Amino acid sequence: SDPHLLAAGQLQYGVVDPERGLVAALERLGRIDPPPQALVFTGDLADKAEPEAYARLRELVEPVAAGMGAEVVWTMGNHDAREPYARGLFGPDADPTVPQDRVHEVDGLRIVALDTSIPDYHHGELRPEQLAWLADLLATPAPHGTIMAMHHPPIPVPMLPPAQIIELADQHLLAEVVRGTD
Repeated sequence: SDPHLLAAGQLQYGVVDPERGLVAALERLGRIDPPPQALVFTGDLADKAEPEAYARLRELVEPVAAGMGAEVVWTMGNHDAREPYARGLFGPDADPTVPQDRVHEVDGLRIVALDTSIPDYHHGELRPEQLAWLADLLATPAPHGTIMAMHHPPIPVPMLPPAQIIELADQHLLAEVVRGTD
């Protein structure tokens, strides 16, 4: 989560090199035996939503994932912007006008990437149409269950009061949809 990549040569706050941290994390993952079957990135992929940062993210992550035989799951965060995110990660035909929700099947495990971002806001939400789509999807259990990946915490984070500004709004609506599912 939260690689916050920047366009080439930029440092976050003038001192942090997010690319170096991502490369180190990928190198560690490459030494795990057995290797992971999925690499799930839960938002804030690019710090300033620069197209170059998304291109660099793919250049760094996809070869490592391919070497492991792992599927890559991208999820939007509040620092990401739909157009450069969608086009940069899913190609020129991706529709940036809709939430970037996607479903991945990994050896019987369903991974649902939910776009909880709201342009120009820190907190997250799921639109009614997203909740309806998710309810339809979860009506059929996956062989090995379902994992939902999202950037905004779907439960209260009481030990970190500042975290409340990035929580998912109306958490009870998501809870109602997932109750009783896999």
